[in-house]
Amino acid sequence: MSLRRSPTGGVIRGACVGRASPFVVELSEAEREELEARVRRHRAEQRVALRARMILMAATGEENVAIARILRVAPNTVLKWRKRFCCERLAGLADRPRSGRPPLFAPEVLAHVNAVACERPAA
Repeated sequence: MSLRRSPTGGVIRGACVGRASPFVVELSEAEREELEARVRRHRAEQRVALRARMILMAATGEENVAIARILRVAPNTVLKWRKRFCCERLAGLADRPRSGRPPLFAPEVLAHVNAVACERPAA
């Protein structure tokens, strides 16, 4: 639990104390334009726009806690996307492949089944 002083001099228990992130975001002009385009895009998925907003705010020097409060997400979420952007740039903001059940049939078998299913029935 963190402690922080209130304006009246008392101690606020459990308050989030902001600190500078070790991942400093500096954007090139092309990256800034791409992120702003993602935010403005009408048909963009909201998670894509949210990640772009986080990075744009981080580039202005905002702390993770402040960004999280404004965007109503957890501070760890901001840290995750800030770190991935610093390490991988724009490509880091994409979803990663998820684990799951491996396919039962090879792509060739599925293509053959689809081709047979789309044929006209014999007279």
